[in-house]
Amino acid sequence: MYIIKLIGIYTELLTFIVSLATFYKYRHTVLKYLPVFLGLTAVLELFCFYFYSINNVWLYNIRTVLEFNFYAFIFWHYLNRFNRKLLLAFLVVFNSVTVLIYIFKIQDFLVEPISYSYILSYFFLIFVIIILFNQILKSEKPVEGISRNLLIWISFGLLIYYGTSLPLFSISISGDLRYQLVNILFFAVEVMNVLFIIGFIWSKKIYTY
Repeated sequence: MYIIKLIGIYTELLTFIVSLATFYKYRHTVLKYLPVFLGLTAVLELFCFYFYSINNVWLYNIRTVLEFNFYAFIFWHYLNRFNRKLLLAFLVVFNSVTVLIYIFKIQDFLVEPISYSYILSYFFLIFVIIILFNQILKSEKPVEGISRNLLIWISFGLLIYYGTSLPLFSISISGDLRYQLVNILFFAVEVMNVLFIIGFIWSKKIYTY
């Protein structure tokens, strides 16, 4: 697990570097904020891995809450119907209230992962990504225009990560099986970041909006 996690961490760092190198392709879009979040994620992972490897659950809890709101903010700009934007805004508010209730009534935010909030956040984001995919595929854009759009690659990477994470966070297990599932989670992180990197390199400015 050590090696898999280490590879995942440095893949995240590489993703951040590539996002900066290709920034000119998407700086005209709301995706221009991606390097900020990717950079914070890479720094957090490196810091926790080398300097703060225990009692760091609260940092990941904060990151997860910020992650949901960040990607909700990104996707909100791409939804093309008012009712979809309104639905996403409702999900953000609902998720935020749920997180607060969970923190103050159910679990200690500082020492335990807010698992149910993870599940809710990932389910909502999967739902929004599917809506976005359906919207893009129904558009009259050429195939090249879709495949070279950075948004598609980012969404696909997130869909794989959240689709893998959701069932893993939904079950409570221990022992060797838990160890194996954690490895699967780390692998999903690597796949997500590889797809991000492919998107940053393969995408074209004219197709990224």
